[in-house]
Amino acid sequence: MTNNNLSLSMDDFSMDDFRNGKQEAFEKVYASFKQAIYYFVKEIVAHEQEADDITTETFTKLWKLRANFTSLNKIRSFLYVTARNASVDYLRKVDRDRLLLSQFLLHFQNDQEIINETNRPEVIARINEASRNLSPQCRQIIELLFIEGLSIQQTADRLGTSALTVRVQKKKALDTLRRQIIARPGGL
Repeated sequence: MTNNNLSLSMDDFSMDDFRNGKQEAFEKVYASFKQAIYYFVKEIVAHEQEADDITTETFTKLWKLRANFTSLNKIRSFLYVTARNASVDYLRKVDRDRLLLSQFLLHFQNDQEIINETNRPEVIARINEASRNLSPQCRQIIELLFIEGLSIQQTADRLGTSALTVRVQKKKALDTLRRQIIARPGGL
């Protein structure tokens, strides 16, 4: 990768203005690095809208922390590290959503409407939405079992409760999720 985004030179740029929140200085940094950061993120997440969102969030963080920077190289490093970390977080969330869906679908294999491939993004959204309505204990148990992949006994040990309590709460949570997702007005 070339260093062409460092074309912003110290002759064109005042670090003091940037640190003091001068909009013109920030706009110069943004114009110099935005495209490179966007393409960097897009290569990682392979999704244009998410790459755009992560790029925007990265520059928002830069603006909030602008007083901490002493050079363009430190700004550049911050932008790439922040963008990379946000991209990895996004990919982890996508993986977690896929895992949650696959684990959830295993429990409802007879419900062909849920398993239908074309409905998966909507089902993931419904699972996430419905899980917010669970009690904190049920939600925690579902996360430990399905997202972290713990066994019932490991979950019980982590929560300081019995395996029976975990089983009961798991069944209660899955029944609630199933009702909310399948019986939702308009169906799947």
